[in-house]
Amino acid sequence: MQNPSEQDLVTALVALRSLNPVLGIPKLHALLLSEHSDWAVSEKRTRKVLQNQGLVLNSATKQNEKWQPIGERLFPESKVVEGLDVGKWTKKVEVRYFGRSKGKGLVAKEAIAAGEAVWKEDPFILAPEWYDYHDVLSRFHPEKNNILRSSTGQSMICKFRL
Repeated sequence: MQNPSEQDLVTALVALRSLNPVLGIPKLHALLLSEHSDWAVSEKRTRKVLQNQGLVLNSATKQNEKWQPIGERLFPESKVVEGLDVGKWTKKVEVRYFGRSKGKGLVAKEAIAAGEAVWKEDPFILAPEWYDYHDVLSRFHPEKNNILRSSTGQSMICKFRL
């Protein structure tokens, strides 16, 4: 392992940045070490060189590269449901629309203590009807009746046991 000269490191990082314009510093550093496995370079040194060369991405650049508009929409659409009365579940929060980029969310109307329940939701469970359950069981356990029924109503005698 050797420490590369400053000029060699700058040259390598400039080349990598030009090939990978949207990678962050940690990934660019990992790519540098994979291409130059004999180099001993810390991520801190990589960061410093990139900053000195003006090759660090700012958050606006990252967002612009990451989020490309779909047609005219830059952000997903978000709306508050009209007529939604959160007050029937709780008086502690309200629904608020923050704007196109941030969307909607719940905002506390009064102080909420840690661990305090804001509202309780009833569980929703979907289960098959019992007549379907017995019909399905008869299909998967043919040894009970030795007849396998298909979904079309056709029957066949089973010669095997599960």
